[in-house]
Amino acid sequence: MRTFCIGLLFLLLANGLKAQGQDPIQWVGILTDTTHIKRELANTYELFPIPVAGVGLFMSDTVLACKAVGISKWPNGAKVTERQLFHLGGNAVNVTSYLAARLVSEGKIRWETTFFSLFPKLKEKVNPAYHAMTLKDLLSHRARVRPYSTTAELVAFPKLRGNDVQQRRKFVQEVLTYPPGDTGLVYSNGGVALAAIMLEMVSQKTYKDLLDKYLTKEFGVRAYMGWPNQFGEMQPWGHWMPKANQKLFTPVSKSENADISTLFSPACHLSMSLRDMMRFYQVQLRGIQGKHPRIPKQTYAFMHYGLPTYSLGWLHKQDPGSRVSTHDGSAGTFYAHVTLLPDVDLGILIVTNTAGGPTNEAVAYLRTAVLTKVFDQPVPEKPKASYDGHHPLLDGHDHHDH
Repeated sequence: MRTFCIGLLFLLLANGLKAQGQDPIQWVGILTDTTHIKRELANTYELFPIPVAGVGLFMSDTVLACKAVGISKWPNGAKVTERQLFHLGGNAVNVTSYLAARLVSEGKIRWETTFFSLFPKLKEKVNPAYHAMTLKDLLSHRARVRPYSTTAELVAFPKLRGNDVQQRRKFVQEVLTYPPGDTGLVYSNGGVALAAIMLEMVSQKTYKDLLDKYLTKEFGVRAYMGWPNQFGEMQPWGHWMPKANQKLFTPVSKSENADISTLFSPACHLSMSLRDMMRFYQVQLRGIQGKHPRIPKQTYAFMHYGLPTYSLGWLHKQDPGSRVSTHDGSAGTFYAHVTLLPDVDLGILIVTNTAGGPTNEAVAYLRTAVLTKVFDQPVPEKPKASYDGHHPLLDGHDHHDH
């Protein structure tokens, strides 16, 4: 299972989007009445076989809706809430790019800083093709580093021994031993992990310490390195999609979770509550609009839109008056999607605790259905009953009162 789905359906929706009346004040009143959102969330849960569907709709300084329906573990788990944890998958790169932007703004590093200017003793121990790679290259997936883009690759990564410094040295040598991949944009969890090592070096803090300093202490946003149910049995469990002759879902227990090295956490292995994810993306909206107190507007502009198609942790479209920043992430058993529309001061976040086929359809349907309350476009027709109107998760569960 790929840890990141770059084949987004959603950028096309941005073409020519115009908020009703072009004045957010005119549509905030519509959206703060969350009846429509709750109804579409319930529709999504009925139409598609997924254990949980959660949605956050927000402006830079206003929460319009934050709701989750479903159960934490199939088939008899507890009801979920927006305060429980969900896995970000590849959307962890949004967080790592933000931490980089903070350190760039503090003058501790530059986007053009080369990796081996910080680790000169390791330079002769790796493939020479990587000698000139920069922080910008790593966060934009243009450093040609081995992708490590499947769960199998991540789990098979060698177990590293020693203290933190020794492990990071061994990690660099392992990742950069392989020949470089194709030129251009090639999504790489390995590259993002290397970028995080650069941030640790210049800040003299661990990645966890950076999360605590720049997210938790400043904004009350708490990020966890690992799977949600590693932090409590009542947290949402991830679920594998079924194979032939299997039950609908296979919940993945704490002991069965893919053993992903914490060195990959900055790329694909963070968890947050739905509410905290939304707070983090509100910070992004404010930053793009020039309202972040410590990161200049031009730094945000470069992070989101500075390179073609995919900049530093963000897939984007930059049309005058209708910019879009978006990203999807999944490490196989959860799925997270975010879209930011800074020119109308709106963002949408969708999470689930499974991934693949029906989940992708559910996310696309829910996103479009919610945004039609903002944009002057027809409400999409409900999909045909591709699952015969039957949702095994609803057996014995009345989700309408969630």
